[in-house]
Amino acid sequence: MPISGIAGSIAGRGVWEAGRHAYQTAAHWRYAQLFGSDATSGRLHLVVGALVPPACQDQAGNPFPFIFSKPGLLNAGFSTSVAIPSCEVRAAKYLAESVAMNARQLAILTTDVDIASRVDLSFVSFGIMSNLKTGRISSALRRVTSCTIGLCKRLQNKNCWHY
Repeated sequence: MPISGIAGSIAGRGVWEAGRHAYQTAAHWRYAQLFGSDATSGRLHLVVGALVPPACQDQAGNPFPFIFSKPGLLNAGFSTSVAIPSCEVRAAKYLAESVAMNARQLAILTTDVDIASRVDLSFVSFGIMSNLKTGRISSALRRVTSCTIGLCKRLQNKNCWHY
């Protein structure tokens, strides 16, 4: 192979890699615009709702902790202190994969109970009624909406309109 062919191959590969890097950088920037800088810096929390399994008893009234079973395993029981709905885990998995691929960072998977009182973080909350973070956001939005409606009514009574 002549020298010009080798140089052309190297130059072509360099152009290809530069284009790929530019595309990934643009995708990273677009992802940061959508999810915020915490998603691209590894500080995004994916919050799933933690559920406590019910206390069960056998026929004699003794506590029975092994209330979960696994399909295909007969006569096998499992216990857990926290259960998480599978639809929330599946949604968190899809978003975690997206963050890893587009932002080149890892997301933090946590339960709502672990961060219920924290307000100094960026998070995506899965689940409606089973997630404390979603519930707090919903109640905060209801308060803001009712305050906004009340403010609009007061302004209307004074014939003041603000847009």
